Amino acid sequence: MSMGTDPKEKQASQTYSFRPQLDGSLKTEAQAKVLTSFFARGDDLTFKEGSVKDVSDRGRAQVVDALMQTVAIALREAAAAKKGSAPITGGSAASPVWVLQEVFEQLDVLQRIRGRGRPSECLAAAEPLRRLATLPIDSAILKKTKIALELNQVFWKKAPREEVQQMVSVLVRQWRTMFRSEQGTLAPSEPSARSVRNLATDLEECAYSRAPKSVHYANLVQALLQRLATTPNLAASLLDGTQRSMDLVQVLHQRAVASPSVHATS
Repeated sequence: MSMGTDPKEKQASQTYSFRPQLDGSLKTEAQAKVLTSFFARGDDLTFKEGSVKDVSDRGRAQVVDALMQTVAIALREAAAAKKGSAPITGGSAASPVWVLQEVFEQLDVLQRIRGRGRPSECLAAAEPLRRLATLPIDSAILKKTKIALELNQVFWKKAPREEVQQMVSVLVRQWRTMFRSEQGTLAPSEPSARSVRNLATDLEECAYSRAPKSVHYANLVQALLQRLATTPNLAASLLDGTQRSMDLVQVLHQRAVASPSVHATS
């Protein structure tokens, strides 16, 4: 890859043909060394100290790709660590007895409406459904009452009133999620590729805005890759908005300016 457009710069740069492995065979820090070696070996992003050229668009795009890879690995590492450290519990406290009785009462109303099979009475189910939505129902109550099984009946799934269909759908989805969570079978959701790319792009744009010249840009990006790799939880914080990309880049840039020969590793 060539980061510059000037022939002399192309001659001074090295060819970068390495593609990092993303199959999980390398730990985060090892992967980071592979990714940042791209900068350390004096290739396309690194020019002579006297260079005042801006980084090319192609070079910036390749940095986004490198950041995407590092963020994706860091997120997997953070998720694995969180899963491994999660305490084993006996589940949430049981709901009060009155909740169980209330669910049985609303279940009886719904079963009678369905049993009559009159589409005109469908809207009468709105009140018991609203009541169910306000109750602190847990997995034990779902098992005892079979209320979710009732709402999975075709009569409710294809109710003639759209508002009733929506209320049933929301309740069943919430109960399913709650049940899986309490039973420990809820798989952690993974961020979409678009979310990872958006974060990587945001980080790169912040880095470029702080250091548009090639040498300083390369140093800042290397420090950013190292920080993400050595602090996997940081990627999650950036993704959920608890940490701002600009704040992180600003800290790393200030350190790079203070110690240009030393990259941030803490």
